Amino acid sequence: TIVEMKLAQVSKRLSRHYGLTTHIDGSLYDALTAACLLPDTGARNVDSLLNQQILPVLSQQLLTHMAAKQKPHSLTLGWNDEEGIVLAFDVRSGSVIEGE
Repeated sequence: TIVEMKLAQVSKRLSRHYGLTTHIDGSLYDALTAACLLPDTGARNVDSLLNQQILPVLSQQLLTHMAAKQKPHSLTLGWNDEEGIVLAFDVRSGSVIEGE
């Protein structure tokens, strides 16, 4: 599906740029797929949700980890109806970003 393709692209980018292994919970697929069923916007809504709600939160969290010199090795992405995007980073002990 388009949702799977878009999330796979995000996952590949995270792997390439940050070395992150990404796990995507079914709740996120379900939420994005449901958003695509709206008659006015259809699949365009996936791009909107990714670019306006998911990627900004993800970027902020990655920057927070980098500022704390923590290097997460995996990320689980999910969706909660009350909170929206749910991110769970797994930071291995000792995975520290070296100083400049």
